[in-house]
Amino acid sequence: MLVGSMSDTTPWDHLDYAGKHLNAVKGMIEIEVNEHTNTGRVVAEFIEGADQYRIIFDRFAAKSPVQSGGVATRIYEHGNSNNGDPLYPKTWLYLGGWGTATMYKNDQVLYKDYDAHFMVMERSRDPKTHEVRYPIKRTLPGGETDPAGMEIDLWVRSKEQTTNNFPPFETFVHLCWEEVTWR
Repeated sequence: MLVGSMSDTTPWDHLDYAGKHLNAVKGMIEIEVNEHTNTGRVVAEFIEGADQYRIIFDRFAAKSPVQSGGVATRIYEHGNSNNGDPLYPKTWLYLGGWGTATMYKNDQVLYKDYDAHFMVMERSRDPKTHEVRYPIKRTLPGGETDPAGMEIDLWVRSKEQTTNNFPPFETFVHLCWEEVTWR
C-alpha cells in the first residue's frame, strides 16, 4: 500500500493514522541485508497509475547507537521507546535499516540520496480498518501494536521540512506491506 499518493500536493498526511488515504498499489519489496556488516540492498517497486516507481536502498548508516551501524535486529523503536521519533507507535522491529536511497520514476531519477528507513515490525495497522490507533492505546494484545501480525514499512524522505505536511517533510514517501514472507 502507498500511504497517500505520489501526486499529493501540500498539505498532506502520509502517516494516515485513520487509514482513509491508503492507495492499493501493485508492487513488492525485497530485503537482503547483513546486520553484522551493515550492508545489503532493499529494492521496492510499485505502480501508481501509468507510472512505475523503484526504490534502491543500499547505503546504510546509523544516526544513533541503537541503529547499530545502519542495520539492526530486535529493537524497540518509535513511540515512547526513546529510539527514533515519536511519530509512530512504539513497536518491536525484527529488522530495521536506516540510510540513504534513490527513487526512480519510469527509470528516471526522481529523488537522489534521500533519507530512508525500513522496518520489518509488529503490525501497527488494524487488519480490517487499516487504522493506526496512536497515540491512543489499542485493545490488541501488544497495546499499540499487534505482536500476532507483521508488516513492512518503508519511508523515503527529504531533508527539507515544512510544517504544512505530516510528517513535516517536503517529501515523504511511505509504503506499507501487510503480507510478509520470510525466506
